[in-house]
Amino acid sequence: MKKISIDDGSSYIKICHVDNGGQVLNRISSRVIPRAAISGVDGFSSSSYEVNGRKYSVNESASSHEVLKTDDSTYQLSDHNLILIHDTLRKEKISGEIELLVTLPVNQFFNIDGSPNSSRIEEKQKNVMKPITYLNGDELIKISSVSVVPEGLGAFVNIANNEELNDKGNYLLADIGGTTTDCIIFNNGDIIKYTSLNTGSFKVLNKLSQILSAKLDGEALPLDFVLDVFNEKKFQGEDLSALINPIVAEFEEDLNAEIRNFAGAALITFNKVIFSGGGANFINCATVDSHKRGFVTIPSGLTLTFH
Repeated sequence: MKKISIDDGSSYIKICHVDNGGQVLNRISSRVIPRAAISGVDGFSSSSYEVNGRKYSVNESASSHEVLKTDDSTYQLSDHNLILIHDTLRKEKISGEIELLVTLPVNQFFNIDGSPNSSRIEEKQKNVMKPITYLNGDELIKISSVSVVPEGLGAFVNIANNEELNDKGNYLLADIGGTTTDCIIFNNGDIIKYTSLNTGSFKVLNKLSQILSAKLDGEALPLDFVLDVFNEKKFQGEDLSALINPIVAEFEEDLNAEIRNFAGAALITFNKVIFSGGGANFINCATVDSHKRGFVTIPSGLTLTFH
């Protein structure tokens, strides 16, 4: 039976699976609107779904005011979270019966005392297993079991495998998502401290989107379009480096301050600081205060972590 890992974060859905003997990593924009999409005269498109009697569709080019929110705690147990999981599986041509691993933000996965939040984990599992209909009539992917891990754990396992980290070491992981950054401190292989910072890469994209919208008389722009402009540093032939670089610098400064506040004096003791998640592409690690400690960046931040 196929084993699939999905990091169902707020900005993108990341998927990892094995295909033809090799590990496949991909990401898909998390944009759901509360209506079905029609495909010509043949009926509903393959991106249309029904959950609890309500119809939805995944639309990567939808304007921001249409898109259902993914940047609050309710998203993890929502209909559109379930839809995005199934849509991601289908886009990767997954079929049949699978075992699935998904994630929760660290502040939802753990209780204040550090124990796993079993009720929240169970709610997440039930949400992923609840009934869904593919409105175009395709055969349903059967999810036989659901495992839940804290966001960022996959990135640590990934780098531990590839970099041969010392099990007795002291490491800080900063998993930078769209709206939050999950920070975890590992000591001797154990999680000893964690938090979710209210700083994510959307801060960069939202500020850039405002600049671009002003150039287009206030027209709202899809996230993927803004991300392309950010990566290319150009818009309509104009070099935007002078505008983008200060936005990134401000984001780095904010993130740096929050990480220092979270880690405290322990910051100087880390063997390595690991940046993962899509937001890792947004920063210049050398500018983040590391007290000359090593950095590793893993933008995918996902690996098969079934036990």
